[in-house]
Amino acid sequence: AMAAEPEGLVSVSFGFVEVSDTIDLSKAVEVVNRGAETVSFNVGIDLRADLPGASLLPSVSQISVPAGETVTLSVDLSATASELRDICDPGASRYVPAKTPFGPELATGPIAAPRSCPNVEAGYLELVPLSPHSNHPTIRLPVHAVLRPTADMVAAETELLITNDTTEHPLHLSGTHLNSGTAPLGFRSLVSAFELAEVGPENPSIPDEYRSYDLGHIGVTSDHAARVAAGQGFEDTVLSFAIEAHAPMTHPTAMYTVVWIDRDRDGEFDALLEKHPMIHWSSSINDSWVYWSDVYRTYTYDFDTGEVRWQFPVNSLAETEARANLFNTDSLVLSAKATDLGLVEGDSRFDYTITTGVAGFGWPMDSSEIHTFDAARPGLHLTGTQTAPMFWDDLDGGVIPVKGDRRAYIANGSQGLLLIHHHNARGARAQVIDIVPATGEAPRDPGGRVVP
Repeated sequence: AMAAEPEGLVSVSFGFVEVSDTIDLSKAVEVVNRGAETVSFNVGIDLRADLPGASLLPSVSQISVPAGETVTLSVDLSATASELRDICDPGASRYVPAKTPFGPELATGPIAAPRSCPNVEAGYLELVPLSPHSNHPTIRLPVHAVLRPTADMVAAETELLITNDTTEHPLHLSGTHLNSGTAPLGFRSLVSAFELAEVGPENPSIPDEYRSYDLGHIGVTSDHAARVAAGQGFEDTVLSFAIEAHAPMTHPTAMYTVVWIDRDRDGEFDALLEKHPMIHWSSSINDSWVYWSDVYRTYTYDFDTGEVRWQFPVNSLAETEARANLFNTDSLVLSAKATDLGLVEGDSRFDYTITTGVAGFGWPMDSSEIHTFDAARPGLHLTGTQTAPMFWDDLDGGVIPVKGDRRAYIANGSQGLLLIHHHNARGARAQVIDIVPATGEAPRDPGGRVVP
């Protein structure tokens, strides 16, 4: 038995499937009899990973294959978005087992780190021979699908007027959302908000198979105002960078992405922000070894001190609190404490650029322009409702309050407000809201630097 397409493949893969409402898909399977007698089979599915809200079924329960001939049947996949649940593969736990982490920020003892799981419906198509051939071995063909429910959410406004006062300007969310329960089992759609720094065009020099390295929308935000309101200081301020590509990546580290920080704005980079699987070490009787987990966090590296510091989960959310998709997505959020990038209160403006690359193809594959931002004085004040301060529930009827600082917005050279609707389907996650009248030439000091 084999898949009909691609021809001769001895497994059936539906690949990654986005489910907006309900889906019904089929894959053809060919059963070839190279013997001299007709053979009959009972046909069924042996499920090994059964995802709530999804099903795999054969198109028939029994077939007979004449000698020298081929019979075609199908494996049918169906799923309902509202019934899908966030279940890990039976072979993987929700948490990476507690090991002694490798890294200065996490060297206080063993931890059990929550992981993000692809949601899989998988098993074997089984063809069990009937008498008089029941002594023949059962034919098994692996069947696999990765499914994810999708929302269709937008902000109703296309532009906002910002000034230098404390007025809140609401963005009203509308559309079809996900709200099947709390994490880690349910899906609730999420949106994050940033000052838009750049919209990159498609780069024709990047091959199609590396299109996820092609930078699209780039944004940045700071939670400094929320920290101050909570009685905290600059040392608690977190910077977050949104990166949306022109194609999805299979997992967060499939796209090697670096945010380069020039904190003194002298044209030389002083620190970087990157993402990496969590590193743990374990030991056997004779030696110790390092292994990479599938828990993804950001880290900072300071070129002056050589210090590496682990930061936050990619998308700044613990998977047990809320889920912003990590796999098969074109959008990621990388966060770090401003002080771990070497920024200090009173001198918190920095320049940055973002690059992507891949081993064996060349570095960089794509690069953003050089942008500027002030960690203590963002142009847009965005404080969400989730643990990560730039995230909100992306639910129909929801509101994102926006406060603006026109001079800071212009000084940052921002191009609008960028929303990332993390649970929307591919190609519909990034939304840009125009900001008016915060436009015009940014003020500069005698040395030509942008100043608020």
